[in-house]
Amino acid sequence: MVIAENTLGAREMSGGIIWLKPGGVTKPCHAHLKEEEIIYVVDGEGEVWVDGETAPVKTGDFVLFPKGLRHMLRNSGDAIMEVLFIFSPATDPSKYNLYPEVDFS
Repeated sequence: MVIAENTLGAREMSGGIIWLKPGGVTKPCHAHLKEEEIIYVVDGEGEVWVDGETAPVKTGDFVLFPKGLRHMLRNSGDAIMEVLFIFSPATDPSKYNLYPEVDFS
């Protein structure tokens, strides 16, 4: 995470940037029990999966992943997808609830 207490002094939020290759999926499926997550698609196109529902996303879109809902992101485009993510309150991957049995469908 590039936005964290140990990098920028942020105590109430955390975040960073991910780059997904074409066809790439943020796996495993996961949920955040105490944190909300917002993503912003900096560049590219794809789909979000939230508790079994899918929706398209593209450059300039914001998406909210409410706390407690399982979710994933897939790059359905032909180029690298760049996505900014922000959590509030701050978190890290060790606190995620993981659902490796769930696949993007």
